[in-house]
Amino acid sequence: MRSLLVAVCFLLAPAFAFAQGDRGTITGNIADPAGAVVAGAMVEARNTDTGGIYPTQSTGTGNYTLSELPAGPYEISVTVPGFKKYVRQSVTVYVAQTYRIDVTLEVGSNAESVTSLDCDVCCGVVFALLSAAASTPASLVNPCTILSRDDNVKIAIIVPGGIVSR
Repeated sequence: MRSLLVAVCFLLAPAFAFAQGDRGTITGNIADPAGAVVAGAMVEARNTDTGGIYPTQSTGTGNYTLSELPAGPYEISVTVPGFKKYVRQSVTVYVAQTYRIDVTLEVGSNAESVTSLDCDVCCGVVFALLSAAASTPASLVNPCTILSRDDNVKIAIIVPGGIVSR
């Protein structure tokens, strides 16, 4: 009985090892300026390190999912005839995590584009501004460690003279 248990453990060990993937997911919803869903939008994730392109299309409900993306930095683009091309730069995909990017398109031609930066890039800009303006040494002020992706209230709190209105 004991040898059977050991044999089963050795047989199942590789299955558990492969369960640990090196992939992540980007998902979201595509909408027009009025908030209506946009079906059939071409969504593309381009790995900026390798140049690999991972395309998909939004569903009838405006949802899209780019699954099994290798971890790394990406640029996300959304193109739909009659709307400006949407581009989101500096999106970092981490192992076993899902990153949500909801997109609101702007009316215009595909030749025009709207570019958005990921929070990690914005955080670096905030860090530089705070380091220059704060009386605290730069080594003690690092907003990147305390900011969440969409938490503007924390920015107001750490900026000298910042006011939070409720």
